[in-house]
Amino acid sequence: MVKLKNSKSLISKEETFNDKLINSLPGIFYMYELTDHGDKLVRWNNNYEKVTGYSSTELLNMGTRDFFLEEDYPKIKEAAEQVLKIGKGQLEAKLKLKNGNSIPYYFEGYRFINEGKICFMGVGFDISLQKKTELDLEKAKYEQKLSDLKLENLKKNLEIRNKELTFNIVSLMKRNEVLVDVSKRLTMVENSIIKDETRAILKTISRDLKKSTEEKACEEFDLRFKQVHSEFYMRLYRKFPKLTRNELRICAFLKLKMTNKEISGITGQRIQTLEIGRARLRKKLGIGNNSSINLIGFISEI
Repeated sequence: MVKLKNSKSLISKEETFNDKLINSLPGIFYMYELTDHGDKLVRWNNNYEKVTGYSSTELLNMGTRDFFLEEDYPKIKEAAEQVLKIGKGQLEAKLKLKNGNSIPYYFEGYRFINEGKICFMGVGFDISLQKKTELDLEKAKYEQKLSDLKLENLKKNLEIRNKELTFNIVSLMKRNEVLVDVSKRLTMVENSIIKDETRAILKTISRDLKKSTEEKACEEFDLRFKQVHSEFYMRLYRKFPKLTRNELRICAFLKLKMTNKEISGITGQRIQTLEIGRARLRKKLGIGNNSSINLIGFISEI
């Protein structure tokens, strides 16, 4: 009789120890027993009740399918077959709660024999944070890809518009050349005319034509340049507020990597004057006589 009592006491202590051990596990613990009709839950920890929302009475004899969404049934079946075949298996699936909600979980299961019956037990861990991180990462990758595509399109559009700008500038220079040539011819005619009155009129016409040509060319350049590089002047002026209008325009010419000869073709300024202007511009930009800094490269990065 005493031996029986001691034996029961040992069994009770062992069960108490097992309960404490199971309830101390992180995540949820489960143990299912295979039946003729499927399986039934026979043991679990306190976390299982807290997470699922079911009471101990409700949980007893519930089957695995009661805790998963129908869409996950195929992989639940596959994981169960793996456990029965090789003795262990893993699974990621949504754990269905009593209130109808579901939580992504990672499960590990192991097969064993208990009192002659095939059982499997294991643990499950909430991977909501991991899934959220993965989704956030995928979203970030998608947004980065979208941003890259937009940037690529912007680059292509800028390249096209730069080509159009270059074409317009070349056309502008050719038109100016024609008008300057007309002005020069008028000057030649003026020198061959005897009457002072007629000579004065031709001189005025030649001067006004040259001035008008240069002014309109600069205005047209500014307009077309701003259409392509709308914020360049603003950024430049914000960093260097002491630049004059003419110096801002020279910076625009240099951004397009135009030579002094090409600039002269639009503005009508002499190349020597432009060289002096560039030297003055370097000082205002704070790079002075520093030969290691290329003026065009410096402006291109603004």
